[in-house]
Amino acid sequence: MKRRNFRGARLTSERGQSMALMAVALPAFIGALGLAMDVGALYFTKYRLQTAVDASALAGATCIAFPTSSSCTAGPSIVAGDYATNNGLASTELTPYPPAPPTTNSTYCPTTNCEITVSATRSVPYHFARLVGVSSGTVDVTASAIGGPINTITGSSSLLPIGLQYQTVAEFSANNSISNLVALGTSGCPTGGCVAGNWGWLSFDATGHEAVNTQIQYGYTGTVTEVPAGTVCNGTNTQNCTLPQPGAGTSSFKTVSDYRTCPAVSCADAYQYSPTTNPCVVTVPLVDWNLCPAGRCPANGVPVLGFAEILIQNVTGAGSSQDISACWVADDVPGGGISGSAPAGCEGGPSGTTPCGAIAIQLIQ
Repeated sequence: MKRRNFRGARLTSERGQSMALMAVALPAFIGALGLAMDVGALYFTKYRLQTAVDASALAGATCIAFPTSSSCTAGPSIVAGDYATNNGLASTELTPYPPAPPTTNSTYCPTTNCEITVSATRSVPYHFARLVGVSSGTVDVTASAIGGPINTITGSSSLLPIGLQYQTVAEFSANNSISNLVALGTSGCPTGGCVAGNWGWLSFDATGHEAVNTQIQYGYTGTVTEVPAGTVCNGTNTQNCTLPQPGAGTSSFKTVSDYRTCPAVSCADAYQYSPTTNPCVVTVPLVDWNLCPAGRCPANGVPVLGFAEILIQNVTGAGSSQDISACWVADDVPGGGISGSAPAGCEGGPSGTTPCGAIAIQLIQ
């Protein structure tokens, strides 16, 4: 009996100690929980604001790329500002309001205004942190986007040494097949010039089928830059000009077939793919094979007039049958898609102000 009483007294004593510990720890626990709620509210606000400025910057970039659109008559800055306020931001939270006009970017558009930046600041009131003297937190977010023709591509795993006749973009229709992709660019053109759809192997820094095959498999790691119409390649601007590739042959067709074709993908489904999800979506330079009558190109090469995105379905490299079956891709590749309407400058000849191929609309920050 005494043993039972002893044990009961011991349990009662321990229960009292637990209650005391809980009484001491409870304020700290409630404080930590409250602080976590305040920090969570801060991060949730940052996520919402970042989403809003991202969408706002993309709206402004879209108006840079398509300035004649009926929804862009107010200009990129006003459109971006209106888009932000329509998505939960107050005009007083934008810094500045409206966003600053588009500017140049040394990487994407060193000579044209293609970049727009949207920034916002919001004060988030705290509830529990007030107990320690902190009444609010500040969230600062920024987003930058570019819009306009893709004019420079550097180190792209999707950039292939295949030159497509620039006039072909006049036939562009999203997720439809590209007709008449016949390899005539390096073997001569029909009387009257190359027809739309011609393509040929290009030389990026190195000649020979091994170099071509490596670039087909891994993409081109150098830089290719679009130049204005009428540019004459003079040997000093080789970055912006390219030569036909005399060393490419049957092995290059096989390399394309092994690494870059999607025979089971229809053009109707091409919209859902990009280089990050499918290697058969590639970027190709647009050139003018008309400068190479009878296969004789200028000694210093032909200028790059733009870029296009295609999904390769099949290649044939047997004898006179040297064809590519492909689809136009309107999604981001890389960071852009071809303009949905045939650029006027590409119908009868390239233009220095009218996009001649891929349009970039992408977040860069």
